[in-house]
Amino acid sequence: MEPPAPGVPGATPRGGAQAASGDAGRQGLPAQALSPAEPGELREPVDRPCAGLRAGWVLFETPVGVCALAWTADGRLAACRLPDDDEERLRQHMRQRHGDAEQVLPPAVVRGWITRLRAVMAGAADTLADVPLADEALPPFHRRVWALARQIPPGQTRHYAELALALGEPGAARAVGQALGANPFAPVVPCHRVLAARAGAGGFSAPGGTRTKLRLLELEGAALTPHPDQGGLFTDNRGLHDRPDPD
Repeated sequence: MEPPAPGVPGATPRGGAQAASGDAGRQGLPAQALSPAEPGELREPVDRPCAGLRAGWVLFETPVGVCALAWTADGRLAACRLPDDDEERLRQHMRQRHGDAEQVLPPAVVRGWITRLRAVMAGAADTLADVPLADEALPPFHRRVWALARQIPPGQTRHYAELALALGEPGAARAVGQALGANPFAPVVPCHRVLAARAGAGGFSAPGGTRTKLRLLELEGAALTPHPDQGGLFTDNRGLHDRPDPD
């Protein structure tokens, strides 16, 4: 059994309004909270309702563009995909990666996730930390990194090297970056909150690349200088000081 992931320095547990939001996600929201009859929310003709709970995937609208997610038959998140400027490419990606699943009306618990994700994309401070991941087949080191990243509060950032140190592997900053680059659950696993050293944004493998990463950080109101030794992420005209190496 893997040891539990160590805590991220400066992270705080959820509480108050965030905890209430988590309860809503666990319990599921009523069907009217996200209905395919409401224009502009679910983007697929999902006219086959779930019989009980079975695996599926769906595209859905958010304030920053069309996203996608897939879920398992036991009610866990199989994947989440950030907006792509080519909607057909996003649809093809989901079909290729989740061909065994069907396009169906999301069950209540998944509708709850979608509602919360849409709020997060509008700047809500929800950690999404209670959304269960179907990650058991993925590399153990990746899972440790993702679990640690999920402890970073919205609006805060860490460096790759800080996560490596917290994992007890101070020389593994590059491996941390690679694990985050392979993250199939963004932004539920908030890899956008982990940066390169010296104020660089670091890489971002999601559609839109670094621009998407910076947009998510701005929506969260991320502090431009979260640590005394970290410079600003943006210039005065919102340009990027980017150094790609996760060191």
